[in-house]
Amino acid sequence: EREYLIYIPSIYDVSMEKVPVLFNFHGGSMTSYGQLQLSDMRSIADNANFILIYPQGLVTDGSTIWNYGLPGGSNKSDTDDYGFIGSIIYDLLNHLRIDTERLYACGYSNGAGFCYGLASYPHLVGFSFASIAPVSGLMSIEMSENASPIYPTNVIHFHGTSDFIRGYDG
Repeated sequence: EREYLIYIPSIYDVSMEKVPVLFNFHGGSMTSYGQLQLSDMRSIADNANFILIYPQGLVTDGSTIWNYGLPGGSNKSDTDDYGFIGSIIYDLLNHLRIDTERLYACGYSNGAGFCYGLASYPHLVGFSFASIAPVSGLMSIEMSENASPIYPTNVIHFHGTSDFIRGYDG
């Protein structure tokens, strides 16, 4: 069983046009609720009319993480996090009017790496993301060598030179 927090904006109207979805991924050792507190986008969702999702990573080796590698090899775990995100999208399609051409993702640290994975491996999710916004995270060498996007993905990357855990130079 997997969990996620969902925020439906106050101006959402099921009879209106389809709305975008923004996934906001926590970093390693964090939680979906902690990410909500760290980067609370609910007021922005209310103004811009998009559905906001804060997924919860699973505990692996005593810490919550996102498994952003390709199946097999040197993954952080054998958890199918891409399948989890695809399942959330299908669940949203069954209950809300969402626009699958306007799927967006942002994330912090390990969640930022997962954003790069969503852009690199859409076939693992079943959907392409229009844009990603990684914060203090990196694209793995494996992703840069094996990326197979279906469509171009817009990227805005935020990273500081004082980040000693995930260095600016990779």
